[in-house]
Amino acid sequence: MSTPPSSPSSERDSGPIPALLVGLGILAVGAIVVFWPGGDGPEPRPVGDHDGAAGRSSAEGRKGGIPERAVDEAAHGAKADAPRPRVSKAVRNMPQGIQENVPDRGPPESFESPEAERKWYEAALERAREELAFRQKAVERLEKARDEIDKASDPAAARATFERRREIVEQNLQRAQERVAELERKLESLGSAP
Repeated sequence: MSTPPSSPSSERDSGPIPALLVGLGILAVGAIVVFWPGGDGPEPRPVGDHDGAAGRSSAEGRKGGIPERAVDEAAHGAKADAPRPRVSKAVRNMPQGIQENVPDRGPPESFESPEAERKWYEAALERAREELAFRQKAVERLEKARDEIDKASDPAAARATFERRREIVEQNLQRAQERVAELERKLESLGSAP
């Protein structure tokens, strides 16, 4: 018996190079499957599925609700590059006399010189005059408020509120006038014309 002659294709397939190429291909596919990003993550959810984190919590064994996240501590002091809030000039320049129980910023116990004392009282007089002007505007606004009483849904209650406000506005105006007169007298006694 004779041995069958070997075919030319069987001679080409034998050898180490094709075996190495097949082995490397299998390793590459395995590496892609194992190390590809997002391979072991949660399954994508349909767009209309809105049961939230609380609905999945019991099935996945996690705590329900919104998960915690890292928070930076508040920085002390303003940063130079931080945006500054925009404040209306009307609010920023509002006199402090509008607050109740504004602490009285009386004069210091002693002054460096008589000139420093005069300057302090002149500045205090200027602030007092600004507050007096503000109080006079409030009295002028009372006239508008008086006209609005009849247009209110409950005129009796609106009139009572107006009378309370009118008393307060008049008291504030009187205090501002007394403060200006007091500072003017003090400056006269120091020998400075207001």
